[in-house]
Amino acid sequence: MTIHRPIFLVATSALAVAACQVYVGNDKPKSPTAATAPTTGQPSPATPALHPLPAQGGAASPPPVRPIAVNLGHFGDGRTVAPPAGGGSTPSPTPSGCLDANATTVPACSSVPAADSSCSTNTVPQQKCTAYTANFDPKVAAAAISCMSSMSSKQLCDATQATNCAHTALAQACPDATVAQLCGIAATSCHASATDCTSMLSGLNDQGKQQIAQCIAQGCSGGLQACIDALH
Repeated sequence: MTIHRPIFLVATSALAVAACQVYVGNDKPKSPTAATAPTTGQPSPATPALHPLPAQGGAASPPPVRPIAVNLGHFGDGRTVAPPAGGGSTPSPTPSGCLDANATTVPACSSVPAADSSCSTNTVPQQKCTAYTANFDPKVAAAAISCMSSMSSKQLCDATQATNCAHTALAQACPDATVAQLCGIAATSCHASATDCTSMLSGLNDQGKQQIAQCIAQGCSGGLQACIDALH
């Protein structure tokens, strides 16, 4: 192979000029290792440090929540919470001085003055006295009849005077737990609250309760008080 010296010199001169132009145009060749240098893993000053995440499956469990014990036995004003059904409720305390169902001597109706003869209702006091004796517990009947006996003939002309004596005596009766079922029915038929019903019916004996039950069954149109006033 024959190499022509002039051509070889021209070629090598062109290569040298090209290399010189590359060096001058870029001011200085870049080191390939600087451009591709691997990161060291340290964050740069402009990069905020990140907290390491917990390892997979290594997150700490939250502390257990401690139950708060709440005393539901009573309120701050002294009221108590009713015990659960079937647990046996505590009966209400018996008011001191109330009229219980024990036997006592009931005044005779002859002790009640006859209403004035001028009254159109002169037979009412005796009729009421008989009804109270038959349907009230002995102590309640005695209180009602004693109240009537203290009135004058003129006062007994007013039929409401006798019934007022009965209402006052019944209100003094000791609470009777056996009227709870009857009062439960009266709450709907007679629109009477449990407290009012218990106060009105606790002083009745069995015969009186039977008459009230019949009145309630018939609709109690005049209210529970009207059923009591209709006792005979």
